[in-house]
Amino acid sequence: MLIILLACNLAALKTVDFHNLHAIDCLLLVTMVILVAVNLYGWLVKKHEGR
Repeated sequence: MLIILLACNLAALKTVDFHNLHAIDCLLLVTMVILVAVNLYGWLVKKHEGR
């Protein structure tokens, strides 16, 4: 799932104007970090409850 998101983000970056690249790059980076954090948190909670 994360690989698909990364691919979509890279595709979006390539279609964007280079003038707007920096702001959009930061936005995508923040989005990815949040998604990874949420996935990790959910995985840890599931693992903890599994015990």
